[in-house]
Amino acid sequence: MKRIFYVFLIAVLIMSFDGVLADNAINLIVNGEYIESDEKPRIEKGIIIIQAKPVLEALGYKYKNTDSKKLSIEAENASLVITAGSTIVEKTKDKF
Repeated sequence: MKRIFYVFLIAVLIMSFDGVLADNAINLIVNGEYIESDEKPRIEKGIIIIQAKPVLEALGYKYKNTDSKKLSIEAENASLVITAGSTIVEKTKDKF
């Protein structure tokens, strides 16, 4: 009876294991330099979420929020618009 209990207990532990042993921090490094941000980077549904501001500043790009869900970025003669929740980045000709 004890043997069945131990096999059951081990099976439950194995099935509940999600493959994560430690919470490793995600570090932002741009051009070899560590970048600090107000919010810690995190992983949600397999996607890494980071703050855009410290990365854009480290790269020397100009940016502004055109509204609450859009971010305009000017980088090397190209203007881009990123919309929150979208997987599409729009390239625009307008400069700001």
